[in-house]
Amino acid sequence: PDLKWVPEKPLVEPEPATQPVPAAPPMTLVPPPNPEPAPIPVVVDSGPNSSTVHFEKPNNVIFLLDVSYSMAEPDKLPLLLGSIRRMLPFLRKEDLVTLISFATDPRLHLNGVAGDQQKFITQTLDILKAGGKTEGKKALQLAFNCANAHYIQGGNNVVVMATDGKMDRSDFRSLMVVAAKKEI
Repeated sequence: PDLKWVPEKPLVEPEPATQPVPAAPPMTLVPPPNPEPAPIPVVVDSGPNSSTVHFEKPNNVIFLLDVSYSMAEPDKLPLLLGSIRRMLPFLRKEDLVTLISFATDPRLHLNGVAGDQQKFITQTLDILKAGGKTEGKKALQLAFNCANAHYIQGGNNVVVMATDGKMDRSDFRSLMVVAAKKEI
């Protein structure tokens, strides 16, 4: 078939608006009528040895942090550590924190530390630096072992793995299936 060149149509500039666009009316922000209420403690016994039970379950949180060389970028490890620091005020004495970093080898920094030890947890976060290859399998196994060691019956037992994903993930599925059966 014969091909024919067809010139493109020249761009036509839109004509300017003949009338000004009306300004939006001023707005005032008003709080919602029924803000979300905070959890209310329940008094179990009003006697001299009374105790208070909170609605929140205790947490066993294992942070598994990729500190390999690929995490050295400003929008990776520094951003991740800053996010964890902002979460610390929400941890309580009954919560347990385990911190594991991994690159070429996993490293256990904190092992079941009380959540109210925020200064100690922050100091530990401050020493983390990026470097090394990304080897996650041994680190994930260590994280699940720590989750089992500090397992809180009736609590929230979670492994939070933070990585940029630049690793071999082929062996992770079997580890996660086993952990899921143990409610981690």
